[in-house]
Amino acid sequence: MKKIKLFLIMLAITILLPNMKITANAEYLPYEYVADYADILTDEEEQTLNDRLTQISDYNDCSVVVLTVYSLEGKTAQAYADDYYDYNDFNYNGILFLISTEERDWAMSTSGDSIDVFSDARLDYIFEQMRYDLKYDDFNSAFTTFADLCEEFYNNPEEYDDYNNYEESEEGSNLLLSLVLGLIIGTITTIVFYSQLKSVKFDKAANNYVKSNSLNILQKKDMFLYSTETKTRKESSSNSNHSHSSTHRSSSGRSHGGRSGKF
Repeated sequence: MKKIKLFLIMLAITILLPNMKITANAEYLPYEYVADYADILTDEEEQTLNDRLTQISDYNDCSVVVLTVYSLEGKTAQAYADDYYDYNDFNYNGILFLISTEERDWAMSTSGDSIDVFSDARLDYIFEQMRYDLKYDDFNSAFTTFADLCEEFYNNPEEYDDYNNYEESEEGSNLLLSLVLGLIIGTITTIVFYSQLKSVKFDKAANNYVKSNSLNILQKKDMFLYSTETKTRKESSSNSNHSHSSTHRSSSGRSHGGRSGKF
């Protein structure tokens, strides 16, 4: 009887074993668009973020993914982000944001139509909006900002003017402020010095300022000193509102856009 039971058990194992998926060194992740391998979010934060990313992804027919890991396993942050997106059955169109806590690396990888939606300038802008939260390890707030900006850019894929040259705009604002402050200080200084010149009176003629017989003009002639040239920039015939999206090839051979750095 024992031999029959043992035979039946072995037979069941033989039948079921080929259909069993064995995963080594892998952790089951219950969420589709949030892969928190570094365990930097609470369960509630993961659930809320995944719901948000799912809503954006479904509405725009894409995949918006947040990935956290401890180590990049010898890869660059950009290569890791590209490969994770390519080999995990996401929509061909989408964007992934990666955080590696070991060396505080970050990367964004875009694919499909999202390469054009998220220009280099837009990706830089997104990171700048997350920089402060990432610096102080407020990862949930940073990921929420990422989700909000992804939704905004997907809803306005052609409106680049607000974000193309945000750094230049900030520099322009600072320059204008400096000019205004300089003008105010210069005006105040001029008024102070003018008020101190009580002994000076206006004289219509210059005779009183010239020493007698010190000036003797023998000849005069006209001399050409310089010219002024004005140039007008010619606008390109292409749509100048569209910012550039640099691309590269991942290990799978697919084309990706993206940015990376340290936080």
